[in-house]
Amino acid sequence: MVIATRRPRVCSPGRRRSAGAAVVGLLGISLIAAGVAGSALASGSLCIRTDPGNENPGPGCGPYRYKPISDSNGENTYVLNDMWNPAGPGHRQTIRVHTPGKWSVISDQPRGNTAVLSYPDVQQILTTTQDTPAPLARFAAISSTFRQSMPSVGDNEAAYDIWMGNSAATDYAQEVMIWVDDHRTNPPPGRIVARPEFGHARYAVWQDPTDGSTGFHTIYIVRHGNESSGTVNVLAMLHWLVSRHLTAATGLNQIDFGWEICSTDGHRQTFTMSAYRLGLRCHSGGTACYSS
Repeated sequence: MVIATRRPRVCSPGRRRSAGAAVVGLLGISLIAAGVAGSALASGSLCIRTDPGNENPGPGCGPYRYKPISDSNGENTYVLNDMWNPAGPGHRQTIRVHTPGKWSVISDQPRGNTAVLSYPDVQQILTTTQDTPAPLARFAAISSTFRQSMPSVGDNEAAYDIWMGNSAATDYAQEVMIWVDDHRTNPPPGRIVARPEFGHARYAVWQDPTDGSTGFHTIYIVRHGNESSGTVNVLAMLHWLVSRHLTAATGLNQIDFGWEICSTDGHRQTFTMSAYRLGLRCHSGGTACYSS
C-alpha cells in the first residue's frame, strides 16, 4: 500500500516550497525510516515523537485502529510530525498522541517565517490493495468532524490535505487542501477560480497553475470565516471540483487533517486536536468502496 506525507509545493506567492517528505513506497522511504511503528498501537496509549528540527519528514505514531475513522483497520491510520521542510536544529516539534482524535503538537518555529515548515496531521490512507485511488463514484458520503485549537500568534492554518488520482499511474497526483482556520500572512498561491457555498459556509477556491501536472494543479478551498470546530462535507466538495473540470482526478488516495505550521513567533506554541472523525459510506453498503 502506498503512503504519502508531503511533496514539494508552493507555500506563498512566488516561492516554491523546499522538497518535502516524499511519497512513501513511490520513492522508497519506509515506515521504519519515518519513525512509524510497524504494528497497531493500542488506543489510548501515549506516543511521543520529537523532531529536533533537522529530520525529514520526522518521526510519527501509528498505525492505529480508531473507530471514529470508518476505514481505520490498524494498518492505515497514522499521526505524523511531518516536518517536511525543517527550519534547522533548535526548531523542535513534538507530537503527543493518545489517539488520532486526541493529540497535540508543541512547535517552536522562527519569527516572521512564511514558508510551510511542517504539517503535523492525522493521516488516513484510502488507496486500494490494487494500488489505485478509491473511486469517488462508489462513495455515498464522506464527511469529517473536527475540534481543534491553535495559537493566535505566528503564521499557521488548520486544514485538510487530500490526495487524489484516477489510476495507479496518477496515484497522489492531485492535492486538494481545505483551510478551515486560517491565520496565515499570505493567501494561497495561484488565483481564485470560484466562490462556492458548501453547508451554509462560503469558500474561495484557489488553483495554482504552477504546481502539479496538467489536470492535477494544486487546489485550495479556503473557508470564509474561521472555525475551530465543525463538519466538512468532503465528498460534496470533491464532486464539485470534478463537475467544474478543475481536476482530472476521480479517486481518493488519502485524507489528512492537521496544521500547516510556518511560524510560532519564535516561541514554543501548542496546537491541540480534541476530536476528529472521518465518516465514509458506500452506495453499495458495507466497506467495499474504500477497502477493496
